Amino acid sequence: MTVNGNPRLRIFLESQWLIYYEIRLQNVNFAFLVKRSGQMRRNRAIFFTVVLIFCGQTLASEYREKGYQYLSPVPGAEYVSPQTKFFLVRFEAISPEDLTNLPTFIEVAGAASGSHPGQTKIATDDRTVIFEVSSGFSNDELVTVTLTPIVNPSVEPYQYQFMVSGPMPGSLQAPASKLPQAPATISAAPEQVVNTQATPDTEWQALPTADMAMMAEDAVSAAAADGPMIMPNGVSVPSDFPEVVITVNDNPAPGYIFIDYSGSPTNYAMILDNSGAPVWYKRGSTARDFKVQMNGIITWTNFSGYDQNFNYLRSFHAVNGYSTDDHELQVLEDGRYLLFGLRSETVDMSRYVVGGKVNATVIETVLQEFTAADELIFQWRAWDNHDIRLMEYWSYDDKPTSQSIRFVHMNSVYVDTDGHLLVSSKRVSEVTKINRYTGEVIWRLGSGHPTDPSQDPYLDQRLTILNDPLGQFNVQHDIRVVGENRYTVFDNHHLDTMPNSRAVEYEVDPNARTATMVWEYYGGYDSYHMGNAQRLPNGNTLINWVLTNAPKVTEVRPDGTKAFEMNWAAMDSKSYRVFRFPWTGVVEVPNLIVESYADNITLIFNKFGDPDVDYYRIYGGTSSPPTTLLDTSTETLKRLYTGLENGTNYFRVTAVDIHGTESAPSDVKSGYVNFATIPGQNMVKNGDFSAGQDPWTFEVDVSASAEWNIEAGVSHFDIANGGTQMSDVQLFQAGMQLVQGKEYIFEFDAWSATQPRLIEAKVGRNESPWTDYSKIGPLQITPNHIHYSHFFTMEDPYDFNARVEFNLGISTFDVYLDNVSLREDIPESEGVTIVLVSDAADPLTPGGDHEDDELVTWLQSLDYTVDTIGMNQNMQGDWSGNAAIQTAVAAADLILVSRRTNSGNYNYDALWNTNLAKPLILQSGYLDREERWGWNTINDDGDATPITQQSMDVVAAGHPFLKSLSGSSIQIFDWDDPNSTPNHTGLNQAPGSIYLSQSLDPGATLIGTFNGRAMLYEMAAGTVLASGDGTLGGRRVFFVNWSYDVADADYRWDDYLTDDYKTILHNIIKEVLGLIPGDFDFDGCVEFDDLAVLVGEWPEEGSGLKADLDGNGKVDFNDFAIFAENYMKSCP
Repeated sequence: MTVNGNPRLRIFLESQWLIYYEIRLQNVNFAFLVKRSGQMRRNRAIFFTVVLIFCGQTLASEYREKGYQYLSPVPGAEYVSPQTKFFLVRFEAISPEDLTNLPTFIEVAGAASGSHPGQTKIATDDRTVIFEVSSGFSNDELVTVTLTPIVNPSVEPYQYQFMVSGPMPGSLQAPASKLPQAPATISAAPEQVVNTQATPDTEWQALPTADMAMMAEDAVSAAAADGPMIMPNGVSVPSDFPEVVITVNDNPAPGYIFIDYSGSPTNYAMILDNSGAPVWYKRGSTARDFKVQMNGIITWTNFSGYDQNFNYLRSFHAVNGYSTDDHELQVLEDGRYLLFGLRSETVDMSRYVVGGKVNATVIETVLQEFTAADELIFQWRAWDNHDIRLMEYWSYDDKPTSQSIRFVHMNSVYVDTDGHLLVSSKRVSEVTKINRYTGEVIWRLGSGHPTDPSQDPYLDQRLTILNDPLGQFNVQHDIRVVGENRYTVFDNHHLDTMPNSRAVEYEVDPNARTATMVWEYYGGYDSYHMGNAQRLPNGNTLINWVLTNAPKVTEVRPDGTKAFEMNWAAMDSKSYRVFRFPWTGVVEVPNLIVESYADNITLIFNKFGDPDVDYYRIYGGTSSPPTTLLDTSTETLKRLYTGLENGTNYFRVTAVDIHGTESAPSDVKSGYVNFATIPGQNMVKNGDFSAGQDPWTFEVDVSASAEWNIEAGVSHFDIANGGTQMSDVQLFQAGMQLVQGKEYIFEFDAWSATQPRLIEAKVGRNESPWTDYSKIGPLQITPNHIHYSHFFTMEDPYDFNARVEFNLGISTFDVYLDNVSLREDIPESEGVTIVLVSDAADPLTPGGDHEDDELVTWLQSLDYTVDTIGMNQNMQGDWSGNAAIQTAVAAADLILVSRRTNSGNYNYDALWNTNLAKPLILQSGYLDREERWGWNTINDDGDATPITQQSMDVVAAGHPFLKSLSGSSIQIFDWDDPNSTPNHTGLNQAPGSIYLSQSLDPGATLIGTFNGRAMLYEMAAGTVLASGDGTLGGRRVFFVNWSYDVADADYRWDDYLTDDYKTILHNIIKEVLGLIPGDFDFDGCVEFDDLAVLVGEWPEEGSGLKADLDGNGKVDFNDFAIFAENYMKSCP
């Protein structure tokens, strides 16, 4: 055993690893790492701990000396992918064409998996030999590669090893770079490497641009989509197209803006002009890194490539067990391409850092280069070239002690003017220049140890940064070449506490090993990830600040003044990278989008980039592909109101040019047509299950067991096993039509068999991502038969195939469902005037407040107009003689009487009974006003004792006044006022009896009682209330005797208005008003009188039309349909 020369000092951790000895044993290099004991160090004695590791540096030097220029995997590599398929060899001085044993000179064997035969070929770069094995390797196995080339001049045989999915045997340190040190002078890449970036981005100054927009406006301009519309440049956009706001537009550089939008509800890739209008877009496409490549093709996320006309060409993928990382793809002029790959490995990080997880997941990044023929010719791995421990200082979330570590998060790659490669690695805050032919590091810009350079394993490769007020960049996202030895970086600079994100430019002196900051621009944002800076041909710099609230484009001149700035109006989307490029394409077929609405199908179609379109032909039908010509259009948007059958319709569009030539058709798109759906109409079919189970769908997951039966018109779900999720037992019906901004009411009856349990009831999307529109959440049901009502606003643009869904899994308690409905909610209170007649001020506040103030406020909150002219009036004395009150009553839609009297006689005046033909609600009682809402027990002394927490027994639960209330008994009050002294004069109540105001009158319909006394009831129209009093007009009349929840002696309406009371009173108001679509004369019945109104207004347009039942501003056939649906409703 011979020790080679002098020791080399390399300090990895302070006072830990100290001396590094190289040893040569049988053509394999090893090393001793010497560790000083702390105690012995103080005694100046040395205690040696010997660790056997492979020495990559020496191995690399050795294979270079033997005539090999590049090997992959590199000798001594660790954590190599078991799916490694391609072994790469390059020679220093010979051509692989000169090998006489090309098919057999590479042999690969795994210690566990054995020999791996394969195929050997020379790549189309004429430099790289590729050995492709046919099978993978085992985890944690040592693999031996043997090279025995026969060639003249000779190249020595060479054998080396690497480790699959683990560290090399005996290694206890983080892997240092296994490549040679950077040479003193740097030569350009060999001639076979095309210099693709001699003059960055300037080539496209000479390219023609299709209708390229150049604007020099001082005013703010914006492009908006308020529903589907045609933009100023003639391109039509759908309803969810994002609005763009431009705040600066001052002679920006030429070129279109290539940008991605990932907000709600739909992603877009788009090309915009300088007015913010699109010249091309693709809906539903995630478009990270959307750009024109150096060879003219267009690529974006998942790296599909298209020509300038957006015809698909090909896709790009990583190999060797790596998934494709979508951070960057660079396609070069000759068709070669560079991309990143990702691979996860379980690593014992305690080998490298104190506190490291023994089972950490390390997500390694690799750079791979391919020929235009998709041959892998270069691979540069993080494990081979970075020290994972440096992430402790330069990563804000991926620490070496984390459970999951992104190592080193390579996020951009570019080709330098000399043909070599530049890679940005976010998690170590470094830009690395790599010899593209050998893989060696030429220099490193940024990173290192932040306080002690002696602990930087790559100190001799690192440039010194000068003139940078921030010291250096950190967690950067973008590296670009802007001239010889000049580079821009988008510096996220998130490790600082200040928002210092910037675009920064450095000039490198390779001889002096320095990088001098020569330009920077701050935006005032903390863009913690993503972003980019693009130097434009006119010298401006386009910057994307990424964040939702930050501009997606800030174009600045060299002096820092802005030429252009824009963002999304809603500030609801980030953008990964944004560029300016020319676009010269013309798509071959129109792009078609279909949107369904309640009264039309809207088609949005564009043959992007084509100035010669004369008109479009629209084909449709109920089968695909449609062949019937429905219409033509000279514009790019068409609304179809007629000629379509209800159900799914299919459409496609062609473009006819000025020469009469018709293009190939667009893709077939479908839309759901149901023009019969009207506001207030139940969209759920067979919601009462009277027709059996159709058209409902019942699904039970394999983990559950349940049966569904209809019993006496009620759905019964017999659940033996509820599975593990609510959705494991599911009932649903699709076809619901929802429009953005509309309000809907979702109602159903639900109860359980024996015990309370949870269910889910929702209205949502009928496909992934299964958006929940109604947002009800889990609902507890009980054995009590309860009717549920839920109002919600549709926040998404539209969905004309939404579903009503009930999820009944997990629990094994049976469920019952009935009376399911989903309707567009019609605002009942709009335009309704209520005259509130109150015959006294509050007796507890002498000379002061109206007792009904809270009632008025509540009614107004429901958008009713409340005329309080009758408040604080003595009805008996003032009613007949007060012309103002009589006029208000005559003009009212509803009279709400809040009486103070201990008499049941309403016959104050002929006006009250004979002439009053308005809807009437009487809130009344025998008791004085302040005790009106309470029930009392009369004691032996004639005083009242409060009864607390009582309930009303619901006699007739089917009445609409009680919908939304729960149970057959309703809690009504908690009245406890020991100071009350009710006036019982004339009541003649026996001691110990319980009484309720107003006994049930003949002919009334009893709805609720308490102890056998009437509490809520309805008088028939024309009923004689009492002998000699006459009838109460021609309308239905309700008596409401209610209660309140009060803790003091001030019995105001804020006490009376319990939730139950408000629900019942509001329901009665709506019922009394006859708010039924088509009841134009408000008599509670849809009949011929109402038809006369509808016919008299048809066809008319405008606002305030009585017969405009669907609210579309005109009276048309839809309104006739609504009338017909409700004809004879609530009529005798």
